[in-house]
Amino acid sequence: MKTKEIANKHKVNIDNFELFLKNNKLPHCTYKHGGYIIDDEYVEEYVKQYRVWIKNGGKNGTFVPLFNMITVLEVTQKHNIDYEEFMFFLNEEGLKYIDGNNSKRFIKEEQEDEYVNLFMTKAPIVKEKLQIAKQKAEEQKKQELKKAEEEKQARISRLALHGLNGYYEYKVISLVDDKGSLNINKLETLLNTLGMEGWHVVGSYANELGHNSFSGGVLGLSAGTNSTVDQNVIILERFVLM
Repeated sequence: MKTKEIANKHKVNIDNFELFLKNNKLPHCTYKHGGYIIDDEYVEEYVKQYRVWIKNGGKNGTFVPLFNMITVLEVTQKHNIDYEEFMFFLNEEGLKYIDGNNSKRFIKEEQEDEYVNLFMTKAPIVKEKLQIAKQKAEEQKKQELKKAEEEKQARISRLALHGLNGYYEYKVISLVDDKGSLNINKLETLLNTLGMEGWHVVGSYANELGHNSFSGGVLGLSAGTNSTVDQNVIILERFVLM
């Protein structure tokens, strides 16, 4: 459901509601076409959380859950459990957890013992399944890299048949800063390093989450139409001789 529809239905301020979604980086919602879209099954819960957020300070407040929670990291440390194995177990079993701020994952405190006890009974199987999943992922990655290299060589061969001696290669880098300004020295160092590898900037644009401002430029950074820019995307190019 779109945030505009949610705002009308639940009588909430759309700007504040979208700020709540942005600041708390909640899952199950995506930003598209100038607004957020939330999975229908999470709309009611997020509206409730939004009202608590507003009550606790809004813009300057922090996300306040509707129930007591404990981070998955704390659970694994408390019970001497491998974090990666426990997360794999939660996903494998379809057990609910919540993605919070700064990539933290939470479960309800009342579910801690239930989840841990169930994990303990399946720990050996979980460990084995995780290793198998890693091996499959690694093998798939190797196959994808091999396929990509074969396709690249085939394209190079076709270019050679047309009498061309090289091709253009592109790189896209994204720089994010919630404070509204970039570290110019860091950016300059990065661009100079890439320049020594043959890359040069051919375009850039800026996105401000919530407003989706955009501007284009060549051989330099463009200026956003708003004072705060969350994401700066820079496009680089270089010519590769065959």
